[in-house]
Amino acid sequence: MICPLCEAKDPPQPLHRFPPYTVARCPRCGLARLEPQPSAAELKSLYDSPHYYGGAAASAGYREDYASLQRCLRRSAARDLELLAPRVHGGDLLEVGCGYGAFLELARERGYRVRGLELSAAAAARAAAKLGAAVLRTTLEAYAAAHPDCADAIYCSHVIEHVPDPRAFVAAAARALRPGGFLLCITPNRRSLLARLSGRRWVSYKIPEHLFFFDPSTIGRLLAADFELAEVDPAWHYYPVPMVADRLRRLLDPLGRIVPRLEQRPSLARRMVRIQDGSMRVLARRR
Repeated sequence: MICPLCEAKDPPQPLHRFPPYTVARCPRCGLARLEPQPSAAELKSLYDSPHYYGGAAASAGYREDYASLQRCLRRSAARDLELLAPRVHGGDLLEVGCGYGAFLELARERGYRVRGLELSAAAAARAAAKLGAAVLRTTLEAYAAAHPDCADAIYCSHVIEHVPDPRAFVAAAARALRPGGFLLCITPNRRSLLARLSGRRWVSYKIPEHLFFFDPSTIGRLLAADFELAEVDPAWHYYPVPMVADRLRRLLDPLGRIVPRLEQRPSLARRMVRIQDGSMRVLARRR
């Protein structure tokens, strides 16, 4: 497979195996990708599943009930809007992969005109019920082709690692943005401390839905043709205490099994904590 970032034809170097898949690294540019890549039909089936956001899927989607995470997602969204606000004051904001619409709801409250794209029928329906007719089931590539120069800002949190053609995705983002508009992209960072300490147990090795694994160098190279990087920093997010405790146990298994389940106490069960989750926030300006 030709590297989609640098177009090298060198055989990729295996990093971790998740039979029948392998996470492999391009020896030239360092982009890590899933081998083999799932087919379009397999990906469609994955995101069409009613369980993707329901916490019922063991190997794909959200282990936790996504609806229960909305309070944390909204609070995390507020921090991301703080990064956008000095550069984009109101205007048209497009979110790609909007889920249940927590970010868009908050952005609309703060004066933005919002629109969301979401492939999951179940999630799109929930977001549309919350936001009205502002949510469409389509890809960014298709939307940008029909609506060029339509947005002042695009927000995509944990989306670009899912798309089969990252270069086409970035080109579509540039097409949808007005000149000088901003793209705020959050994606797992393969070189983060958490990723390096976790090895193949890294929480962002979600197989087979995560197709690419970026780091600051590879995401910068991907964006360079259409964007100027403004800022790259670690992404901090809010999570329920029980969810963080569960992830820690999985990371430390089998030792994690002996850790007391203190997070089940009423005083902790509904609390949230702000942590650095091994992802990066990338802010870029359309050239």
